[in-house]
Amino acid sequence: MAGTEKPYILRCRELIEEKLYGEERHQWKQRDFDYLSELIFDATGVLLSVSTLKRIWKNDYEGTPHPSTLDALALYLGYKNWHAFKKNQQRTMQRQYTAEQRATGPGFQNAARMISEFIHRIIPVRRYRFALFLIIGLAGGALICYGFIRHFGSNANYDNILFSSKKVVTRGVPNTVIFNYDISMIDADSVLIQQSWDPRRQARLDKDKHYHSSVYYYPGFHKAKLVIDDKVVKQHNIHITTDGWLGLARYDRNAQIPIYIPRDDIIDDGRLYISPKTLQKHKVDLSRNEYHVFFYNVRDFGNIDGDNSTIETRLKNDLSEGGLTGQYVLTHVMCENGRDIIPLTIAGCVGNVSLKFIDVWVHGRENDLSAFGCDLSEWNDLRCEVENRTAKLILNGNVIYQLSYKEPAGRIIGIYYYFYGCGAVDYVKLTDAQGDIVYTDDFSTEG
Repeated sequence: MAGTEKPYILRCRELIEEKLYGEERHQWKQRDFDYLSELIFDATGVLLSVSTLKRIWKNDYEGTPHPSTLDALALYLGYKNWHAFKKNQQRTMQRQYTAEQRATGPGFQNAARMISEFIHRIIPVRRYRFALFLIIGLAGGALICYGFIRHFGSNANYDNILFSSKKVVTRGVPNTVIFNYDISMIDADSVLIQQSWDPRRQARLDKDKHYHSSVYYYPGFHKAKLVIDDKVVKQHNIHITTDGWLGLARYDRNAQIPIYIPRDDIIDDGRLYISPKTLQKHKVDLSRNEYHVFFYNVRDFGNIDGDNSTIETRLKNDLSEGGLTGQYVLTHVMCENGRDIIPLTIAGCVGNVSLKFIDVWVHGRENDLSAFGCDLSEWNDLRCEVENRTAKLILNGNVIYQLSYKEPAGRIIGIYYYFYGCGAVDYVKLTDAQGDIVYTDDFSTEG
């Protein structure tokens, strides 16, 4: 690494490891890099390849990553860009240096000299050196213990910290969540709330206050975290549900505030569909280069296990009905501990899509996903069977892919579709491990 960037890149690596695992991780495996690539992509929209991450994590790496790579790493940690991250770390380093100066500066040196003179007066010369080393050693040990307690000692109080929340409305978005907290007993440099998996959704807390409100614009299963000095000390789940199917649109796939489409305008002729005319009615500018349409159904589906379930659906992304050049659709199955993402696209664009099951990413740029290419101007039947964390994907009656993952998915808590441009869903059916139907909708009536 270039000399001027090396300490910041090393610090960035440390913070990412702490964010992922709560501590530094010295032995990284393939799945760790796959997982990090996924999280960075989710948070920033930038796809950093596993090979790029592996290079950065090599101890003997002497290159300088591309500025966009550094910006993506900083954004994942919650900073605006790499420059902002460096500026913050410079302040942190300065505080640490000042603390060290207090401990080892003139005051400490004067105290050591006074101790030495006092010992010399009261202890015989032959025992002076031993006693001096003993007392200085004890003093040094006390300083180390103080520093340890100062940095970690408040952990004993973390169980007493209040961190709870309530939704303002039972279901639907936007939805304000009011956090109630009490950190008055904690002595820390930084305390913040991270409202979801997205590190951009962070807010610093005032130690003298007890409430913080945050607006959630998207439904989902969020893990809100209380972070003290870069360490997650408390977290709980926030399930933002919908009232049946919810339609929305946005220009940028990472836009924080979408355009909502009323429920009465998303069911069309026995299918889930928003037409270009409907988008214009709701002030969506179709002259822009691209726009994206989403359908969400986030609810309590009962105790259906994401590791043992089947979803069936029929969909298309027809150019004549508002689909955009480079057609694709993503079917998401949302679980408590992650998501399954199944892509379909036109044959010529399979290199741009990625497949995901909980802790496993399969990127089209590095794998053969040609079987996920199809004619999206026609209806396509997609079936995903998951049994004991092994997924089998079936498209139009043909098995196109199988994979296994390791981390438990937890309960299924939502389904959503993501179309490039306008797209349609003809039906969806969700069944459990015994083959019993948990949820089904053919959109002939509101599901």
